[in-house]
Amino acid sequence: MAARDPATPRQLNPAYDSGDHLHFNPTGYAALAAAVPLRWLTP
Repeated sequence: MAARDPATPRQLNPAYDSGDHLHFNPTGYAALAAAVPLRWLTP
């Protein structure tokens, strides 16, 4: 959900696309990381 295109939910948001429509760019990876609550990563 964090990386979906709001206009076309089955596609990667163009702001996060590296250009191949499959992999994230650095901004996309940052958005994905920000979507994970830190409490999931702590014991």
